Amino acid sequence: FKLSEKFIPSIEQVIMGLVPFFHGYGLLLMLQALCMNNKLVVLPHFDGHLFLSSIEKYRVTLLPAVPPLVVFLAKSPLVDQYDLSSLTNIRCGAAPVGKSTLDQ
Repeated sequence: FKLSEKFIPSIEQVIMGLVPFFHGYGLLLMLQALCMNNKLVVLPHFDGHLFLSSIEKYRVTLLPAVPPLVVFLAKSPLVDQYDLSSLTNIRCGAAPVGKSTLDQ
């Protein structure tokens, strides 16, 4: 079986793999990266500087996030020290996030 070229996405994603891989969402991200030939940046744990510098260094485009991570991005002064312009998509789930936090 050979996958036709038309089924291979032309947009290369660089995905941040910070959500746990033992969770369904983490497993889905890992499988998506493998099947779609995306890059997956995996961090062993959350550390603000490591997280932000990895987004900058590897030019992460897709960030799956949980609400505390979105709050960190909205309110942490560390964020201004890094270039996060590569992020084109932030997906947040698992719990509600306030509109004011999303606006920030």
